[in-house]
Amino acid sequence: VNGRKITVPLVVKGIDEMAKEANLDRRRIRETLRLSTLAPDIQRAIIEGRHPASLTLERLIQIGPPLSWAEQRRRLGLAD
Repeated sequence: VNGRKITVPLVVKGIDEMAKEANLDRRRIRETLRLSTLAPDIQRAIIEGRHPASLTLERLIQIGPPLSWAEQRRRLGLAD
């Protein structure tokens, strides 16, 4: 801002530490972290409420490990 460099410290936590802090199971933390790889348009549709009613958290977790964005859209019923 105003030509000054702003630095923000990066805090990296392990799954065990995140699970403990959130009082959640390690598996649930891993599943939730995988959601960060969703295609940007899928994320936007969810935030804006434009996703199919069948697209639940459990359904998102069922798609498993990260896939190509096109494959995510196909499996989640959001393909054009």
